[in-house]
Amino acid sequence: MPFTVREIESPDPVTRVAAADAALRQPIDHDIGEKMVLNMGPSHPATHGVLRLVLELDGEIITKATPDIGFLHRGDEKIAENM
Repeated sequence: MPFTVREIESPDPVTRVAAADAALRQPIDHDIGEKMVLNMGPSHPATHGVLRLVLELDGEIITKATPDIGFLHRGDEKIAENM
């Protein structure tokens, strides 16, 4: 049965810290650009009725839009007046 020889190298702590520091300093794709979270609403001239949108922007491009419909109602008190 043939034996396989493997070499295992373990860098010293200084080399490991230097490598980790270099990895942290490299830019990550999602960090490039100007990210911003913008609340549009609940009452805004561009929305019809009462709606809140939570927009995530990358520069001038909307990357995600989350509607918050908790502000929509049908006037339950007003409807109940006619019952």
